Amino acid sequence: MKNKYFEQKNFVKNYIYAITIFIITLVIGISIFFNVVQSSIEKNSRETLITNVTQQSEHLNTILNINYSYLNVLAQELSKS
Repeated sequence: MKNKYFEQKNFVKNYIYAITIFIITLVIGISIFFNVVQSSIEKNSRETLITNVTQQSEHLNTILNINYSYLNVLAQELSKS
């Protein structure tokens, strides 16, 4: 009877030990996963932002060149008259 009690107590200890290891492993795995996902999102966001800013800069430069050309033509016409 005493032997069965110790076997059952040992089984419960092993069960709790296994559950604890499983939970710790799960927490570590989730932490690593979220860190990798976060760094990936930051990298992709940075690349997208750089691309968008570059395109907007080129677009603004084109618009400014068009307006400069328009004003230059107006200045030439005014200087003729």
